[in-house]
Amino acid sequence: MKQIHNSKRRMPAILTEDLAWEWLMEEPSQGRLTEIAMTQVPSRMLEACTISSEYRTSGETAPQEYPELPAIDQTFVDQEILDFDHWAA
Repeated sequence: MKQIHNSKRRMPAILTEDLAWEWLMEEPSQGRLTEIAMTQVPSRMLEACTISSEYRTSGETAPQEYPELPAIDQTFVDQEILDFDHWAA
């Protein structure tokens, strides 16, 4: 995600449905909230596509090509080592 959210170094929280439910609907302890927030999802489990920069006003999230931008480097996908890798290979 760093390649996508690179201008301000913001990183989205990507959670499984179970973790999102726990975060939003239950009352986890502060320690558990920190653990959930530190969850790292391996790149191999994610898909990426670009969408129109007008998505906020148009409501459309259809894929859009940006030929002037470099392709996302995916060479590391099966090589990354995560601090909190709780996912089956």
